[in-house]
Amino acid sequence: VAAAAVIFLWFVMLFVFSLYEAIATPLVRDQYGWGANKAVLYIGFVYGASSIVGVAMFISAKRLNERFGERPVLLAGYVCVLIGMLGYLPWGPKMHTDCIKPFAWCPTTPTIPLPQFIAAAFVMSVGYPIVQLDLYILFAKILGPGAQGTMMGVLTAAGSLSRTVGPIFVTNVYNHFGTRWTFAIVSAFVLLGVVTCGAAWRRLVPHVKFKAVEATAKADASAQSGQVN
Repeated sequence: VAAAAVIFLWFVMLFVFSLYEAIATPLVRDQYGWGANKAVLYIGFVYGASSIVGVAMFISAKRLNERFGERPVLLAGYVCVLIGMLGYLPWGPKMHTDCIKPFAWCPTTPTIPLPQFIAAAFVMSVGYPIVQLDLYILFAKILGPGAQGTMMGVLTAAGSLSRTVGPIFVTNVYNHFGTRWTFAIVSAFVLLGVVTCGAAWRRLVPHVKFKAVEATAKADASAQSGQVN
């Protein structure tokens, strides 16, 4: 059950990432009337800044996990991703005028204000790296000394499937129904991930044999520290 929950949570997270890959550039062109070169350039800046935030979160993840544990940090990361997705919903008062294609939804859907778009991207950049890292950590700990290679292959396959299905689904929803439905559906998917994390909370614990190894490692570290002192 725990392994299946982690695989599903991984699928959801890679599905969210596929949204960026599929529609980020056409999205800003539709939202702000940018040309292709400007859109690619500015999305590149957003990706670059997100990467810097992501590296900082990867570096800080160890201390966060040691202080709070992987499960709370994972849940907090998922909540950040959910908040980021909700932040992409078009709350602005201004209607579209610059869609690059004559979408039926364009004249009746508000734009996403640029500061709102940047803030949502920042929150996503905080949550996504720690979710990705802690899912790997939890999955390895849950499996214990068993078939790590095989199950890691299953986890990777689930992520690959998500990144195959995700862009097709997201692109079609965006083209036919616009930003409201696209981000609402993906937000609902992320919310389902949060619920799954809560429902499987008691199961998301290390394998018994892994606990023994971890306890031995801590005891050895304490003994070595005592000898040094």
